[in-house]
Amino acid sequence: MNTDEPVDDGALKASTALADAMSDEERAHFASFVERLNRRNPVRRIAEAFLSGHPISLEDAETLRRRFPPWRRPWFKERMVIAWLLGFAPADANVRSRFAEPLSRLLSRRPSRNVGCMFGCFLPHLFFPWVFYRMFRERRTNMVRAVSATSLGRLADPSSLSSLAEAVLHRPMHTVKGEREVRTAAAWALAQVLRNSPATAHEGIGRNVRTSLCQLMLLNDPDWVPATPPDSTTELSVLESLEFIGTADEIKAVELLLQRRNSEPRVRQTAERTLAVLKDRKRRALESATLLRPSNAPVSDADVLLRPAYGIGDSAHEQLLRPSSYDEQ
Repeated sequence: MNTDEPVDDGALKASTALADAMSDEERAHFASFVERLNRRNPVRRIAEAFLSGHPISLEDAETLRRRFPPWRRPWFKERMVIAWLLGFAPADANVRSRFAEPLSRLLSRRPSRNVGCMFGCFLPHLFFPWVFYRMFRERRTNMVRAVSATSLGRLADPSSLSSLAEAVLHRPMHTVKGEREVRTAAAWALAQVLRNSPATAHEGIGRNVRTSLCQLMLLNDPDWVPATPPDSTTELSVLESLEFIGTADEIKAVELLLQRRNSEPRVRQTAERTLAVLKDRKRRALESATLLRPSNAPVSDADVLLRPAYGIGDSAHEQLLRPSSYDEQ
């Protein structure tokens, strides 16, 4: 990739707008990770310049991408900062997938459920340190995955659609700490990517993904903690995604959301719009299933309907009209 190429003005403005919209809480959160990086680390130099108000150049974004090749796995703090900064890369549609690729790899590294506790119950002195270490690593892995999902939503590259759809799914054998945060971030990012994806790409998203989205929206989810209040951001993200990929199967879920009395006005407006889209999509699907064909004319009696005779056999050529069928004597 030639980093000397001029950056598209639209891509640079979009990246600057994302940086300006970043909350102070998010800025302070990642500044704490930057401070713990080695001072000679180029990632720290790029991050400090970005936090000072300088946009990320295309050359800096390429440097970040090269810091995370498929055969190398940086330390946790560096992974967090790289995953966060790549979301602000000023890339146009032609090169955006290059920066989305390492983020999709990070998102796809889903930790498995820790089954060591079953052995730890019997051999606590032997297995407890290992179980604790696994839980510690799983939490960190999901922190990186959640940041990667958010950055993929900011890049909004269609190539990340499959990775985000997979991250939304609830996997019973992957229910570890931080999993719901990853799925919530992936649901938000999925809505952003769907806006920039062709309609043909939406066909690859299956019913299980739509079901998981509805579970997140309705809090009817295995990962949900009962004390967690409804999240309007997640509800809006799921509703926007269903506008693109929803079918008649999701109408009931949207209707249940509209029955809530504590929904915010913008959530209700979006739900009503989504419900109208889904019902219209259902109507058109029913109409397309009804095939209209021209009716076949009933066959009349041979002595009534006369047609030109072709291939009848050895008949008189001067007889132009003959019955459509006849009995051989």
